[in-house]
Amino acid sequence: VGGLSGSGKTSFARRLAPMLGDAPGAIILRSDEIRKRQWGAGPLDRLSPQAYDPDADARVYEEMFALAATLLGAGRSVVLDAVFQQPARREAAGEVARGAGAPFDGVWLQGAPDLLAGRLARRSSDASDADRSVLEGQLARDSGDIAWPCAPADGDFAALAAGAADRLAD
Repeated sequence: VGGLSGSGKTSFARRLAPMLGDAPGAIILRSDEIRKRQWGAGPLDRLSPQAYDPDADARVYEEMFALAATLLGAGRSVVLDAVFQQPARREAAGEVARGAGAPFDGVWLQGAPDLLAGRLARRSSDASDADRSVLEGQLARDSGDIAWPCAPADGDFAALAAGAADRLAD
C-alpha cells in the first residue's frame, strides 16, 4: 500500500490484512514502525530529520523487504505499508512477492493535497512523524509512473480492501 503521507495507507492496510491468507490474516509491515525500531525509539517518539535521510530511508525499505521475504517464505501473507514514492521501491515490492512465489497487488492511494494535509494536522498517537512540511516535500518530488491500481484516499476503504483481496484470490 503506497501513497503520500495522510493518504490513509495504514487505515487501508488494517482493513485489508484480515482478508488475506490464513487466520488471523496478513502481517502488516509498516515503514514508520520499522524506522522507530531501527532508531531505538518508542512508537510515538518523534525522530530527528537524520532518521529520514536517504541512507536511513534505504535501510528501512531494505529491512521491510527482508522481513516480507522471510514471512512469505514461511507461508504468511504480508501487507507492506509505506509511501513507496520511488518507482524502484514499488517494483522491488513486487519482486519480493514474485521471488517467494506469492501473488502481488499494489494499491496507490491518492488524494487532494488539502485532504492529506488536513489528516496530518488531526493525526495523534501514531507512529508516523509526517506533517505538512513532509507532505509538501513529497508533493514537490516526482512519483514517476504509478502502475499500481490507484484508489481515492477519501474512498470506501472497506470496499477497496475487498476488491484488492479479490484480485489477489484470482
